[in-house]
Amino acid sequence: MAQTFEATAVIDARKRRRVLWLVALATLGGLSVWFSMNAVADALSEKLGFGYGDVDWLTIAVQFGFVGGTLT
Repeated sequence: MAQTFEATAVIDARKRRRVLWLVALATLGGLSVWFSMNAVADALSEKLGFGYGDVDWLTIAVQFGFVGGTLT
């Protein structure tokens, strides 16, 4: 027996919602690596004597690396 329009609409809505959650989680996971430098900035400052300017430049370099890798 063929599905009714309402049943098909409910199934499609569930699929769209599942895909939306998947895309949202993938985006969160993918963008969280942009902040990886911030996680180790204090350790670099304490252990290796990095100043604020050094950490800033390293943060920018990490982000350019991700952009370059994405474009490549």
